[in-house]
Amino acid sequence: MEKTRAYIFMGGKGGSGRTPISLILSSLLYKKGRNVVLLDMNFSNPDAFYIMTKVTTPEDFYEGTYSYKEGMFIPAEKGVRWPLQIYTVLEDEGHFIKSSARINRFLYAPIEPIDIFRSLKAIVDKIGRNIDIVVDTNLNLPSLGSLREDQYIEIKKHLEVFDELHIVYIWNVGTFARIIKTKGAEISEFDLLENTINEFKMRGVNLFGSRGEKIIHVLTPNFYEVPERGILEKILKSLKSLFVSSYEVKAELIPQEGYAKEFFDIVLNSLKEMHVKKSGSLDMNTLKQIVKRYREEASKLSKAHINFGAEAEPLDIVYHMFKIFLGEIRSAWRKNYPWATIPENLIVIPYMVKKMMNFVETLLSSDYVTLNTILKRAEEVAQVISIWLQE
Repeated sequence: MEKTRAYIFMGGKGGSGRTPISLILSSLLYKKGRNVVLLDMNFSNPDAFYIMTKVTTPEDFYEGTYSYKEGMFIPAEKGVRWPLQIYTVLEDEGHFIKSSARINRFLYAPIEPIDIFRSLKAIVDKIGRNIDIVVDTNLNLPSLGSLREDQYIEIKKHLEVFDELHIVYIWNVGTFARIIKTKGAEISEFDLLENTINEFKMRGVNLFGSRGEKIIHVLTPNFYEVPERGILEKILKSLKSLFVSSYEVKAELIPQEGYAKEFFDIVLNSLKEMHVKKSGSLDMNTLKQIVKRYREEASKLSKAHINFGAEAEPLDIVYHMFKIFLGEIRSAWRKNYPWATIPENLIVIPYMVKKMMNFVETLLSSDYVTLNTILKRAEEVAQVISIWLQE
């Protein structure tokens, strides 16, 4: 598969899972035989860069032959404001995985959106085509709406070197709930997102597609506690409307773990069938309907009493998000894609599990890490993304 691709994580709130998912995606792409560069442009916490440079093989670890990474540097030129450092993490049978970031003294300097695209182009120029670049950044997608006119033109030129370039946007309760209510108007994060897409469209820059269909959406509950049986069964119930297989929930959940392996296997097998029968792309029109429905229902709940924010159960709010999001998807896809169950650009992560807690801190604390360590630390999430990646 001769392709040059990029996946830029530019959505979701802090702690939404961008760094874990970018590490997981990079590891899976390498295991599929791709040349991969993980580019860390997170100027608050460039943790993905630090973690990936710790990666070694089990053989080297047990033989005690772990060696320091070989690096290369890309100087600041052709519009790139800072030199980049790139370290070879693993190289095997003609393909590699590398970890990249700005050189150390600039790691924590604030960036502008244009810096990401300039760095992507610089990496392709240095390493060559037929690579996948996964970008972890703490910029959000609406930040692209503040570009100068010449920067739109520049991005359009940089896109020419890529066969595919996708923004990865994470939907959780926080991204749904961001809204400013002013006299005579309401402004939400979705409104800013939609305006940004329209600005690119008007300038003929095909970053998002004509209707935002090139964005990859991740739906995740983003809770970092052991889920109880009741909430898992609720989430499964909301997923069940999309599943093509029929089953009953009979698995007993293990209290110490929060879930039973058999329980997740049911979910995983159904997700596999969903992705086999995926078709069409989730676009801004469908998302607008989803956001509208969520606001309506959330407003009814929150107006019940002034202390809703203090008394609401977080996991119930998560279930509410899943029910509305997947309910609207089911309605739209049965109408427009009766043969399909899920959009091609939607990744559904049913729940984060116990080992996702302190994912980054645990890996940062390790002297050595393997790709299997990264994938095992969030095994269920890795399995879902692996299913989505099947081509």
